[in-house]
Amino acid sequence: MWTTLLAVRAGSGTESMALDHALSEVASLTPHRRTRLLQSREGLPAIFWCVLLAGGLLTTLSVSIFGSESPKLRTFQVFSITLLVTLPMLAIADVGSPFRGWVHIDNLAFERALQNMVEFR
Repeated sequence: MWTTLLAVRAGSGTESMALDHALSEVASLTPHRRTRLLQSREGLPAIFWCVLLAGGLLTTLSVSIFGSESPKLRTFQVFSITLLVTLPMLAIADVGSPFRGWVHIDNLAFERALQNMVEFR
């Protein structure tokens, strides 16, 4: 989009104003594009991988023993279904607390900003 807009030669005042507006709109889109590109390079947090893998394994095992008469296998089935419900809730709770847990934001930037504010008083 930048290449196309920069190749345009405005003739009249109206065209020049339209080109200026288009350039400012593309300039406002640039930070969003950078953010989207950075987010596309990031993977899922480890807790989500744990939930996905454990959930898939427990679902497969639970379905394979469905209809069994053994009390031990029934107990395992109830335990696995309980885990299937509990693990996603734990993952959501962990991600919902941004400053603690497995997936968290480090407070180093806040501490550094506080230190800079104290130094410049």
